[in-house]
Amino acid sequence: MQFFPENVEYNARRALQKLEHTGSMQEYVKSFLELMLYICDMSEKDKLFTFMEGLKPWAHLELLHQRVTDLGSAMTAAERLIDFTSETRKDRETTPNPVQNKTGGAKSFRSNFNRGGGDRKPHAQTG
Repeated sequence: MQFFPENVEYNARRALQKLEHTGSMQEYVKSFLELMLYICDMSEKDKLFTFMEGLKPWAHLELLHQRVTDLGSAMTAAERLIDFTSETRKDRETTPNPVQNKTGGAKSFRSNFNRGGGDRKPHAQTG
């Protein structure tokens, strides 16, 4: 049997009730699990409900579509979402942005090439 001061579990339940997915999914899952360490008698249904209610709307909807039925499967599905979204974000960060013109639009390769840009070497002068 574990012994905690009376207010530790109460405070953990209150913090869990207020916990929201505002940063990364990993941070949310970690915070949720840390708070659950102090709560001894929560039903599986209540754990799942509380976890789902704290998620961002898009993540909540995705897990509803996946029909998760317990906290473990919900967290696993949520971690898969984070892997997908973080890979997409990494791709965006490593892909170079196109050159911007004065109007804010992207210059095309063709317009740069037609003006004499590109990889052409200057002709050497003979004489």
